[in-house]
Amino acid sequence: MILESVRPYARPVGAAILSVNGIGALIGGGLLMYNPSGKMLGLSTDLLAYSPFEDYFIPGFTLFICNGLLSIIALWNLWKKEENYGQWMTMQGLVLGVWILCQIIMIRKFFPPMHITFILMAFMLTIFGMALPVTRRSHRHRFE
Repeated sequence: MILESVRPYARPVGAAILSVNGIGALIGGGLLMYNPSGKMLGLSTDLLAYSPFEDYFIPGFTLFICNGLLSIIALWNLWKKEENYGQWMTMQGLVLGVWILCQIIMIRKFFPPMHITFILMAFMLTIFGMALPVTRRSHRHRFE
């Protein structure tokens, strides 16, 4: 019932969230890889004290791939209505949620405006992706 009520908003809102998340993660991850000190983004390596990382290169690379490229792929699939595009959106919501939880655990700090915003984005992507119909393309005629 809830999924049916959000279905009309799932594609446009999901596309907006995927765009913001993807572009932000590509830029942020790229800057962290370019300058692993984090200074370009106003970050201190002191935040990494409880993590396994000495600098931001690996977190930046992971951010770039997992939240940047995967969001853009999910957005492309959503826009083109590729097979299982809703599942791509759901997957990206789960990836974003896991990313934020790992970030909170590793830095041992909670920044309410940022973390709550991204947790809500992850929740919305997950729910909206589940609301979209499962699509399958028929490949039966390909070999006839």
